[in-house]
Amino acid sequence: MAEVPQSLSPGRIGLPYNPALDGLRAVAIVLVLLSHAHAPLFVGAFYGVDIFFVLSGYVFAPYFLGRPLAWGPHLARRFFRLYPLYLVALALYVVLKLPDPAATRYLADHVFMAHTLRS
Repeated sequence: MAEVPQSLSPGRIGLPYNPALDGLRAVAIVLVLLSHAHAPLFVGAFYGVDIFFVLSGYVFAPYFLGRPLAWGPHLARRFFRLYPLYLVALALYVVLKLPDPAATRYLADHVFMAHTLRS
């Protein structure tokens, strides 16, 4: 039997798990990759980003309409879910760009996300 997603466990506030949303996320990722690869019909297209924005609105709308959201735990979960993947992507970038000395110039800034503190 399949494990019950966290969103359905007792005491959780949120939308029930919907596997179709995972499918839409996958479609959005593919569209973003096609855009970055400059595939015909997708050059300069932001379809994937648009889908992500729509999904975010759908998921967060109940909280904007009065449902309580514990911001601290929410942000901590997002950080520990996304930061390791961010570091992997950053490491891959450095490995793939190693012959270029500029690839590591701002590495420490990016590891600690200091690049987001300046414009």
